[in-house]
Amino acid sequence: MAAARIPAPGPEAEDTFFAAANDPFNGTWMQTLPQPEVVEGGESMWAQWQEAEREIEAQFGPTLPSSAAPLAAGARPAPARREPVESADQLMVRARRNNRVCPCPPKWSQLYRELGGPRHADLPPPPVDWIWTKLSSLQKRLFFREYLEWAQQRGELQAVARFMDTLSETDWVHMGD
Repeated sequence: MAAARIPAPGPEAEDTFFAAANDPFNGTWMQTLPQPEVVEGGESMWAQWQEAEREIEAQFGPTLPSSAAPLAAGARPAPARREPVESADQLMVRARRNNRVCPCPPKWSQLYRELGGPRHADLPPPPVDWIWTKLSSLQKRLFFREYLEWAQQRGELQAVARFMDTLSETDWVHMGD
């Protein structure tokens, strides 16, 4: 087995070496990074900071005490006067507030009866009993949306809105429950 012969460097090898040494991008990883020029701010920088803070704070007035009497423990505020609902989408936005899914099963059954559910073949009963545990929160929400769309088609959307206004937060199923 013959040993491989390495050719002696010729003039072209030297040219390559010096060209690489003069290349501004060659070996930049070995160079040190330029150091930023640091100027200490001293008192003038602190004064600028305080002036900027004053400008921001000037945009806001002082907090004023409330003239409303505090609610008694356990009291519920009066329901806000609501605009008439025009669509199932608007009512669904209201229903989804506070990460709600749908009314809890007893309240949903009550809504079903108030809408005259047993008389309407196209209004399915609410998903209670064994099916309730099989449905995900999103499936329950979609099922409730079908109720809202049914009510919109039948002109019963205002009745559903009034029913929803009577529910407390504990009467709703929330995501993760």
